[in-house]
Amino acid sequence: MKVISCLRFDTKQIMAARKGALSQLRFPTRVYDEKAHAGKLSLWARANVGDVFWIGEIAVWWSSGGSSTQHQLQFPADHGNDGRVRCPTWMAARHNVKRHEYKPDKLPRAYSKRCIEVTAKRVADVREITAEDAHASGAEMFIGFDRRSHYRILQDERIRENEPEQAYLAWWKKTYGAFDPERGKQIVILDFRLIEENADEYAARMNAESGALAVANEAIGERAA
Repeated sequence: MKVISCLRFDTKQIMAARKGALSQLRFPTRVYDEKAHAGKLSLWARANVGDVFWIGEIAVWWSSGGSSTQHQLQFPADHGNDGRVRCPTWMAARHNVKRHEYKPDKLPRAYSKRCIEVTAKRVADVREITAEDAHASGAEMFIGFDRRSHYRILQDERIRENEPEQAYLAWWKKTYGAFDPERGKQIVILDFRLIEENADEYAARMNAESGALAVANEAIGERAA
């Protein structure tokens, strides 16, 4: 098992993954960067089952004078449905309290507290998505101002479609642009499970357990022989 790279999640994505409402990620198979990486396989396409990505997410800490809670980061995803992080009582009583925040792309790897493990991988046409896949990718129903039901992606009400598949395809176009036949239609689909543990600590623990199991099996085999 190896840790591949950082995957940035917002608070809504983490909450959805924790509830099982997000268990699938879809990415372009190839990177189209005219300067250096034109047409090369994307990081996601190179990932394998069992690989781990550490999660970059918003993390908050507070300071006042010479005191700081940076060694006790607070993560909005751990603070109820609204994700509101509140200053610790002992710090709030001080003067000139300041709020600090790591953005998902700035959170140090050592401070990350969550990761995902790839459990399945496949390649498919970006336009071929089932309702089940769309739900696994974050599609959800909501009631709009017109009092009618629509589908959106992870509470993004800019997406308002009648079917979950349509909602996901609309989100894809907003994220990656219109479908371009020259760039191919293939995307990589990663099924995953959320691990509430630092990626490096999780990988080290799992590799140690796997090594111990291999040694035990070898010993059993030798005795049987």
